[in-house]
Amino acid sequence: MTLAPSQSAAALSAPLRPFGAFRFLLAVLVMVHHFGIELASPAMAAAIAPRVPGDVAVMAFFVLSGFIIFEAIDSFYAGRPLAFLANRLLRIVPPYVAALVAAVAIHAAILQATGRLYELDGKPLGAAIFAPANLVANLFDLVPGIGFMKLTPAYEFLWLAWTLRVELMFYAIVFVAAGLLARANGREGFAGRAGVAWAAVAVLFLALGLLSAFERAPYTLQFAPYFVFGAAFYLWDRGRRGALAMALLCLPLIGVQFWDYNAGFFARHLPRDRAGHYALLAVCIGAFVFLALRRLNRLPRWDRWLGDLSYPIYLNHLTMGVVFQSLGAARGWTTVLLAMAASVAMALLMHALVEARVKRWRDALRGRALG
Repeated sequence: MTLAPSQSAAALSAPLRPFGAFRFLLAVLVMVHHFGIELASPAMAAAIAPRVPGDVAVMAFFVLSGFIIFEAIDSFYAGRPLAFLANRLLRIVPPYVAALVAAVAIHAAILQATGRLYELDGKPLGAAIFAPANLVANLFDLVPGIGFMKLTPAYEFLWLAWTLRVELMFYAIVFVAAGLLARANGREGFAGRAGVAWAAVAVLFLALGLLSAFERAPYTLQFAPYFVFGAAFYLWDRGRRGALAMALLCLPLIGVQFWDYNAGFFARHLPRDRAGHYALLAVCIGAFVFLALRRLNRLPRWDRWLGDLSYPIYLNHLTMGVVFQSLGAARGWTTVLLAMAASVAMALLMHALVEARVKRWRDALRGRALG
């Protein structure tokens, strides 16, 4: 398994799709969820909370990831699973480490300057969160299996790291599957002769997800239907007819998983707008399908720019929420909008400092720049 990029024209072909603005919108939905519940007026929080826009956005991110990862394997990394894994780790890990360092520094500065520190949900924090053991635990908080082994930090500076564990678990499974297929089929991609093999991997992944729902497998695996749906939709778009059946199989599994995932949430928030959150999930998945079927010769610069901001917004907005909560900002629309603006500004800074610098390494692994 080599890191050297393939020079095959077929391996470097992938249609451009306008996913950037969609990813940005999903990141905004996550901010609306967290800030709209914890920093808004009671009336605004009551309107937002039962419709779980942030949870819907995360699930849509998983669907999108399944599609993009299979497209990447098929278009750029066929026969090169190690290059695929290295690229994805560069995508996830450096921005996470940078966001963690920034979060620790900002938390410490607030506590030092004001003598008080509060989580986004208003719970008080103390100096114990800066204990070396907790800091080290936070550094490894994105490693799959940490939660299953109950080794999560006492305080998570970036508690959305659980979604990164889900992502990395999926990458690891795809890496192993791609490695096995590379040995059997050379540079044949998932959309080629390996159709039966990828279907077997998908069924196994879904079965593990079912076991996870009954707490017989790591928690991260319960989100398998979202990834498999995205991957199957890509393969169907590439002409694998059997992939459509797999995608359709995933839809009821997604519905069941989403119901179970939000059961605890709905027990704590009234009114129970279950129809509303399913409708929002359907809209997000429908938007994904619409955008995935589009073909562009060139992506608008603004679409690429918005997409680049989605991950740093996702990572850093929690820290901005802690800032506003700890400084005692009045709850309301103004605070919500200011917190969102501060999160975008922080994302711009972190993207320039970290992701833009890592991009050339990722392009080298891929074999070309995107867009």
